[in-house]
This record gives sequence, structure tokens and C-alpha cells, in this order.
Amino acid sequence: MNKKGSSLGKLLHLMNRAGFGVTVPFCKKYGDGLNMDGLVNDLFTLHANYEPLVLSSPDPTLSELKKMSKSVRKQYRETSRDKISKLNISWIRRMEKDEAMFREKVALFWHGHFACRHNHPAFVLSYINTLRKHALGSFREMVIALSREPAMLDFLNNRQNRKDHPNENFARELMELFTIGRGNYSEKDVREAARAFTGHTLSGEGTFTVSQEWHDEGEKEFMEKKGNWSGDDIINILLSRKETAQFICGKIYRHFVNETPDNSRISEMAEVFFNSDYNIDTLFRFLFRAEWFFNSVHYCALIRSPVEILVNLHRKFKITYEDDKTMLLIQHMLGQVLFYPPNVAGWPGGKHWIDSSRLMTRMRLASLLLNSGEIEWNDEKDDAENTLPEKVKARIRRKFGAKANWEAFQLDFPGTNLIAHADHIIGEIQSTTAKEIMYSIRERDYKGQAIVLLSFPEFQLG
Repeated sequence: MNKKGSSLGKLLHLMNRAGFGVTVPFCKKYGDGLNMDGLVNDLFTLHANYEPLVLSSPDPTLSELKKMSKSVRKQYRETSRDKISKLNISWIRRMEKDEAMFREKVALFWHGHFACRHNHPAFVLSYINTLRKHALGSFREMVIALSREPAMLDFLNNRQNRKDHPNENFARELMELFTIGRGNYSEKDVREAARAFTGHTLSGEGTFTVSQEWHDEGEKEFMEKKGNWSGDDIINILLSRKETAQFICGKIYRHFVNETPDNSRISEMAEVFFNSDYNIDTLFRFLFRAEWFFNSVHYCALIRSPVEILVNLHRKFKITYEDDKTMLLIQHMLGQVLFYPPNVAGWPGGKHWIDSSRLMTRMRLASLLLNSGEIEWNDEKDDAENTLPEKVKARIRRKFGAKANWEAFQLDFPGTNLIAHADHIIGEIQSTTAKEIMYSIRERDYKGQAIVLLSFPEFQLG
């Protein structure tokens, strides 16, 4: 079994945080005699290339949408939902690839940080590609690019932000959620920042433009600095404050290291981030090379998000579906649907991923996906899942048409006893009871062992 602090333990920990778990070929390449510097370098080299997601067909512009009749617009809304669903599936499939998972894992974090939702597929595509493109680049460039994203401008009402009637929504969230954090700005700063973003709107083609007619050209006083500030100036002033680096690094620490913050470590990260002019690549290289990152207290200390669970299973079993939209159903059941965050604050994460009904679904997910898409209901058992109406259960049975590639899985995990591979499959077993249960499954067939292992609480942690 894996021991914390061993080469394999470090590798599993790193790839749980920098990706969506490891495959056995990956472990064989790096496992024994692990050169951590070499692995971290390879990780960044592998993810240097950015490949944009694409839509299946072009979308109408805003001007074209306005000219549509009611019936055509209704039909377009259905097409839009379908396109966004396909974009969701396309991103999930992208996360599964070894050569992409680090960039996509960080982009997934930024999706929760710069949370935004929209029903125009081209806007959603542009927004998510901006996050993915800048995921490991310059935080400054990412914030400026996002302040011009059509989806963000619309979602946070900046298209209604005009010098005669300033709308403070975007300016407030820019400070509270996206950069410096609550407690580090005043209401006057919000009002003055909103003035700087007046006139930031969209052309008829749906591209970013600044309307000189609506923009406030007057002097603004923002964070004790006076000037004829533009929106970009406001972002640069915010990033000139160390509190911004501290706030962002606090979120990154809680997402990639441990949900319990360590202010000393966060300050170390913030110093590196600030001095690198907010270079995200530099920050993560520092984090993954820090000795304290591999402290055993951080191993399996985070609750995996629904998307992390789903992608992890896909990577291990190369799962395919009769209908790819089943992936959306799973995200919905587990409480995290890509492109549909609950609000501008994103998904709360951590313990919020688990409530009584979702915990049962998470524990049964492996059975749903690997056991021919059937869930074994025990109607005599008094648990949360049996509160579901029969019609809902039947619909779920019909919709799960998942097929696992057991041949590929068995090549990765050879033999008849999967217990020897438990660390790679679910992580290190912690409790004595869980170990006793694990050793009791020796007599089960190969498939049965895999399903039982993936139903352990340990698989919920990464």
C-alpha cells in the first residue's frame, strides 16, 4: 500500500491537485525514483499549448437575433441549449486527456471564481475559451479580457452602465469576488469604479466596444488616486494592491491545498504572485515545488467536486454513453453543471458538495456507470435515495446508458486482485473499518471489486 511521503504518494497527491487522478502508465513513467522537479517541468511543458473549444455551427449576431420572429427565436432558444450542452460535453472530454488536464483543472477553478452564465452559445464559448487561454498565464490579462467578455458584460448588467445612470453591479463583483475581496474597498470606490466602466457595451455583432456617448470622461477618485480612470486603469489599481494577491492566493490555497487556510503559507504564495506581476504559471510552479505542499496533512484533504469525480471515472474506465447528454444529467444530480453556476459567487465547494441525497448519489455513481447503467434499488432500505418517486427512478434507469472499457482498465490494473491497486484507484484507505471491508472483497469478481472500491468514501476525496 502507498505510504504518505513516498514517491508514489507524492505523485498521487500532485496529480489529484494538478489533474483528475493518474493512470497507471503515468505512474509507471514517474512513480519509482520520482524526480519531482522533472515531473513539475513536464507538467508545465505538456500544458503549454492552448487549443480552443469550438461550436458545431456559427451563431446569429445580436442584430440578427433582434430581427427574428417570435417563433424563430423560440426555435433558436432550443438550438442554443443544445449547443451549450455539446460545449459542456466537449470540455469534459478535453479534461480527460493527459496532455490537457492541468490547464483544464485550473480553468475549472477560474470558472468557479469568475462565475458567469449566459444562454448565447457564442458568448459562452468566448467566455470559457478566455478562461482556458489565460488559465496559466497572466492574471492581469485574464481580468482585463473578462471585463470585455460579452457574457460577463451582460450577466453583470454592465451593458446598462451609462454615465447618467451608473450600474454598480460589475464594479462591485470585480472587487468583492474577482480581485481584492470584501473589506478592502469602500462604497465610494464601488461608485467611482462603476463610473470608469460606463459605456462598456456590445456592438450589433456582439463584440466589445466602448460607447463614447455613454462613457463618463470625468475625473474619478478611486482608492485615494485621482484621474480620468478607464476600466483597465481600475483593474491595474486593484492589482497594485497586495491585498489582491493575498485574496486570490487564499482561494487557490483552499482549492488546491487544503480547505483550512494557513495564513503564513498563503502570504508566501501572495508574495510570489505579486512579485511575478500576477503570473499564474510562476505561482503554481512555486506551489508544486514547496515542501509544505507535500505535507501529509494535505493528502486527500479536499472533497472532490462533481466534475472532478466524473472526469476521474472517465479517465480510468474510458466511459462512453448511448447518449452523451447523460453527462449533463450526472452533473445535475451531483450539483455542478458546467456553465450554470448557481450565482456570481460560483459553487461554494468543500462540504457543500455533500448533502444527504447527493452523498448517496456520489457513493452509487460507480455502480450507475460501471454496472451496465443500472442502479440497484433496495426498496426495503431506509435511505435518502428511496425518497425518489418510482417515475424518477425509472427515468434515471433509462437515461444511464454508460459503457466502461473493462479491457483497457484491466490492462492498467492487471491480475484478479484489485486491492493491490487500491491507492491508484481510490486513494489511501484511512479507517480500520474500511480496510476490513476492502480485504473482505477479495472473493468478488474483478468488476465487483472495482465497483465496491469506488463506492468507498475515500474516493470522494482528492
